[in-house]
Amino acid sequence: MRPIRRNDSRLWARFLYSYGDIYNYVFRKTFGNILDKKINRGMHISQNKNSILRASATKTAWLVNIDRCFKMLKLLEGFSYKEIENFRWIDVGCGNGLASIYVAYKYKIKSQFLFDFDLRCITQAKQNYKKYNNSLFGKWFHISKPKFKNTDASIEKIPNNFEGINIIYLYDPFDQYILKKFIKINAKIFKKGCIIFYLNDINRKIFFEELKNKISKYKRNNFYEISIFLF
Repeated sequence: MRPIRRNDSRLWARFLYSYGDIYNYVFRKTFGNILDKKINRGMHISQNKNSILRASATKTAWLVNIDRCFKMLKLLEGFSYKEIENFRWIDVGCGNGLASIYVAYKYKIKSQFLFDFDLRCITQAKQNYKKYNNSLFGKWFHISKPKFKNTDASIEKIPNNFEGINIIYLYDPFDQYILKKFIKINAKIFKKGCIIFYLNDINRKIFFEELKNKISKYKRNNFYEISIFLF
């Protein structure tokens, strides 16, 4: 079946798009009116001009697609939700932080590391965590403050001192060149127990090229273009 795309003219596909957008909207509004300011392609602010040219516009993934990733993970490995709580979530190109807030809320993951090369995204993500926890429902379902860092994926070496399982989350954040640099500089973190959630997985072949001897399991949802890699 042909993958679903934003300009898909199929009526039932438009319904699915509407559902994904509405789900995100309801979550944002329910938990403190979470900000969703967008930065267009080429309008990012960074000292690295090359990264600006190669970055996509800031986009917010469908939260329901994150749920699909966790369902695929459970099918592959059978992790319980209690086990998942003790994983570390690493958001590469975190944007407004919505995906990470959702994961902290729904899957109770307490250890999180968020980074983005545009300081405005980090500032917005910090504001959104505060908005969430200050909301009525956020006071009942409080989430821990993550570690934030304003840095570039092409130079950032993720702290490798976490003893448990890492989930590295990417949502179509940059092109092949930056992705290859990110993989090479973080080669040591792609070890046994590491997991990648890759949404809008247009450059998934890069993982097979760069990490083919390390990947132990792989599953893809072809319709929603989601890949998960286990090491």
